Amino acid sequence: MALLQVPFTNSRQKKAFWCWAAVAANCYNSMRPETVEPVSQCYVVTLVESNCAADEPDSLSWALYYLGIIDDQSASPRVAVVEDEFEGFGEEFDPDEGVAEPVCAEIEFPGPAFHEVAITAIDTVTEHVWIADPYIGGPPVEFDWNDFVNRYNYAMASEGRGTVQNFQRVVNKWAVAAGLGSENGTDTDISSINA
Repeated sequence: MALLQVPFTNSRQKKAFWCWAAVAANCYNSMRPETVEPVSQCYVVTLVESNCAADEPDSLSWALYYLGIIDDQSASPRVAVVEDEFEGFGEEFDPDEGVAEPVCAEIEFPGPAFHEVAITAIDTVTEHVWIADPYIGGPPVEFDWNDFVNRYNYAMASEGRGTVQNFQRVVNKWAVAAGLGSENGTDTDISSINA
């Protein structure tokens, strides 16, 4: 078994429609060095919507952008994308080559309704993936690749089966800054909003 994984803390989403904020905060907090203050979901919602009281669906991409951890390369759901990210190989000219990072996935359910999750591990032999779903929180759950991509229903079983629409890569900006001297490693003061 060739298991590739990234360290990941999967905190449960605080409000019904905050899966996007939870996944963004979970990615940020799982990659940040101990010297950097963690962010809350409220902080992420405030960055995107200017109001922590909002409980609306929103864009994971915008949340990752405002946190400074978005990789501009979104991708269609392919095993190779996950393997490359976990092995530390991204797209050509990727500034964070050699750094393993989680992969975010957007799932569309009938209705339509959208839900965001993170992929935290993959077995490259069996093509099983481990999904961190913020609706439930806690440890990731193992899925066969095809079941995950075409018939996801772990957290939102009442919504029917979902289909993965795309992947969103993230960048560990602290590893990039440390390894390559990038200016992307700057942090925002979050003490006034991080409730």
